[in-house]
Amino acid sequence: LKRYEDCSDTCNKALALALDEDSAYLWNQKGLVYLHLEEYEEGMKCLKKALKINNKSDAIWHGKGGAYFGLKKYKKAIRVLKLAQLKQPVAEREITLGVAFEGLGSKQSALEHYYKAKHMGYRHKQLDEHIARVINK
Repeated sequence: LKRYEDCSDTCNKALALALDEDSAYLWNQKGLVYLHLEEYEEGMKCLKKALKINNKSDAIWHGKGGAYFGLKKYKKAIRVLKLAQLKQPVAEREITLGVAFEGLGSKQSALEHYYKAKHMGYRHKQLDEHIARVINK
């Protein structure tokens, strides 16, 4: 927890000195810090500022999807995560989409995204656990 608070302070200092192209990255990092602290509303504010500066970054869109996920706004999370996935397909984002669909109770859609992650080459015990959980529900 202290580490994230220190990171937030560092981001604030860097933002005071940042050029525009750097500030989107820093707002994104600060938003992610808030997400790790489970302060999703504060994280969302930072991520929105980052997107105003750079709306092409799939990483920032992914963070915004994570904030919606934390707020249990699964439909919004899915919409934003799919947009990020169109910008840059990433296996880990397929897993996040799968978890969001689980949050909506859509087992079939969750499995589709988990299997997409596998097809993209993601090999991790966590993915197999997600698949097993959905199948065994």
